[in-house]
Amino acid sequence: MTDLSIVIVSFNGRELLQECLSSLFAAKLSLSYEVHVVDNASSDGTPNMVQNEFPQVHLVANADNIGFAGANNQILRDLKARYALLLNPDMVVAQNAIEAMVGFMDTHADIGALGPRLLNPDGSLQYSCRRFPNAVAIFLRGLGLFRMLPKLPMRQRYFMLDWDHRTVAEVDWIMGSCMMLRREALQQVGFLDERFFMYYEDVDLCRRMWKQWKVCYLPEIPMLHHHRQESHRLSSLRVRFIHLQSAWRFFAKHGWCPTRPECLRVRVPSETIQ
Repeated sequence: MTDLSIVIVSFNGRELLQECLSSLFAAKLSLSYEVHVVDNASSDGTPNMVQNEFPQVHLVANADNIGFAGANNQILRDLKARYALLLNPDMVVAQNAIEAMVGFMDTHADIGALGPRLLNPDGSLQYSCRRFPNAVAIFLRGLGLFRMLPKLPMRQRYFMLDWDHRTVAEVDWIMGSCMMLRREALQQVGFLDERFFMYYEDVDLCRRMWKQWKVCYLPEIPMLHHHRQESHRLSSLRVRFIHLQSAWRFFAKHGWCPTRPECLRVRVPSETIQ
C-alpha cells in the first residue's frame, strides 16, 4: 500500500507551483508516495508546465474553477494511500519534514489531522494553528482591529499567542496549506465540504475531525510558506465577500462559538522542539 498521496490544487500560480514541486522532488522522500496536481482552469500555462517539467505528476486539468474543497475531493474520494497531504502550491518542502509527519502519525493512531510549523519567507513564525473562531473574533478581524490592536485578548487567544509554537500539542485547527490526513479518519468524518468554495473548509474539517479524532501540531521541521494565495489574484471585494460567506456558513453549521467536543479535550504530552 502507498504511504502517501500528495494533493496540490493550483490556480494561476505557475511559478510558485514550479518551486513547490521542485522542492518536493529534491527532498527525495524515503517512503512510497504519489503526487497529484489538480488545476482549477488556470490561464497562465500551469498544466503545460506540469506536463513538460514534472511528467511523474498525476495531473487533473479542470475546465472550470471548482474551488479548493472540490478540487481536493477529486483525489480524496478515491484515496488508496494510508495518508493524504494537502499542500498549497506556495509551499516549499523541507528535507525530512514529510517523513517526520508520517512517522508521527504512525506512532499516534488517534490523530486524524496533522500540521507542521510554517515560516514566512523572512523566517518569522506563521500562525498556522489556531483556536476555533467565534463570530465576535471574525467581526473584529474583519474590521481590521486585529492589526490595529495586536495585544487584543481575543486576537491573542485566536492565534494562540499565549503558547509556545515550538511545542507539540493538540490544537483546534490547522491551516489547509499543509495538512496531513489519515485515510480512515476521512472515511469516518467525510471529505472537505464543497459548500465552502474558498476559506473555512480547513476549519470545518478540523471541527468535524474532533468528533472522533484528534488534530495535532508538529513543529519538529518547519516548512516555508509564501502565503501568496491564489485568492490574492481575485478582486479584494470578491475575496471579502467569499470570506464572509464562508464564515457565515461555518457558524451556521457549528454555532456562533464552536469548541472541541468535551470528551476529547485532553492534550497530548507537551514536548518542546529546540
